Amino acid sequence: MLQCMIRYLAMQQRGVSRWRKSRKQRDASAKWRRPMLLWGFLARQFRRWQTYNRTVTELSKLDDRSLADINVSRSEIRALARHASAAV
Repeated sequence: MLQCMIRYLAMQQRGVSRWRKSRKQRDASAKWRRPMLLWGFLARQFRRWQTYNRTVTELSKLDDRSLADINVSRSEIRALARHASAAV
């Protein structure tokens, strides 16, 4: 513990911050940031599409009486599925 404090104080005296990354480290991390953001976006959109399709399929299987029990008409199925997929 004492050695860590001594090292930290020595770095502070030299003006080196251990929390800041060098330009080379920042550039290396930025290189992967955009592709990872793209994959995250695509994964989220795929989950939303799956949720939409699953909701439409399940509600379409119900008969009119069951839909009336849950206070949904056939014309509202796609709107409800869109709303459900936006929540994912």
